[in-house]
Amino acid sequence: MTDDLNNYLDYSPFYAGFDVEKDYIRKTFLDNYINLPQILRDFMVSEDTASKIYNLGSDNDLNKSQIIIMSAMLRYVLIGDIYIKDMPKLLISSISIGEQGANVIFESLVNQILSPVWDDIKKIQIAKFGNEPSSSQQTPINPPSFHEQNMTAPPRQNYPGENLPETGGNIIDLRS
Repeated sequence: MTDDLNNYLDYSPFYAGFDVEKDYIRKTFLDNYINLPQILRDFMVSEDTASKIYNLGSDNDLNKSQIIIMSAMLRYVLIGDIYIKDMPKLLISSISIGEQGANVIFESLVNQILSPVWDDIKKIQIAKFGNEPSSSQQTPINPPSFHEQNMTAPPRQNYPGENLPETGGNIIDLRS
């Protein structure tokens, strides 16, 4: 059960890498997320979507970090922060795969995973970038940074009194 939950949190476009993103990026994403059509919100948090993303990455020999980055990147395609046709080039630069591999993953992503929500994605992409965006209209200047070192959570710091042998794991109230 715990492994299933961890896998879902790792590979879901809603949660992938979310814990290590900067606060303003998370806030902007959440503001955009609530304005998405319900079908895209459901797609983004679906266990089926997370499973398909994991399988696509695994079938293409991507490691866990690379799959998380791909899923996080997809999140920003879905809200219109990344122009979808830029995704292969972003995959190449972010997860260190070749052009052919990036194109294969992109085609599979579009044909196998995004097909149920394709019309809604197109509407968002056209609203943001137009029918055929020029190079200046494509992915914004400050998309989230998709690199393995940026998508790794820092070690969790214990709170004072937490898991310390002298307190038995309890926090001691010194105010009285």
